[in-house]
Amino acid sequence: MASMKEKAENVAASAKSGMEKTKATVQEKVEKMTSRNPAEKEVAEERKEERMAAAEAEKRAVQQRNMAEKEQTAGSGAVTGYPSGMTGVATGHHHPTTGHTTGSTTTTTTDPYDPYYGAGQHGTGARYT
Repeated sequence: MASMKEKAENVAASAKSGMEKTKATVQEKVEKMTSRNPAEKEVAEERKEERMAAAEAEKRAVQQRNMAEKEQTAGSGAVTGYPSGMTGVATGHHHPTTGHTTGSTTTTTTDPYDPYYGAGQHGTGARYT
């Protein structure tokens, strides 16, 4: 779960960096078109390079932060992505056609829209408990 979160944050950082770079390029083109002086055009080019470098630095910082969080979590032995106190894993096999789990877990169905709810729908005709 943590690696998925890390990947999602890295993808978002890359996308944001790409958008910032595109904005910098567009702003540079607008500034070059509106300026008549070669010195102003050069300043616009420098601004674009600064904006692109800042966007790339921000992306790298987010990636480094995510990597550090991952390493910190891996070293602590903690399981991430699950609330504390969450327990209970079914020990058995789940039957995809009936929706039941065999083993030590029981399934209770109270949904009247469930196709296996009620008498005569499935198995012995008894309700699930």
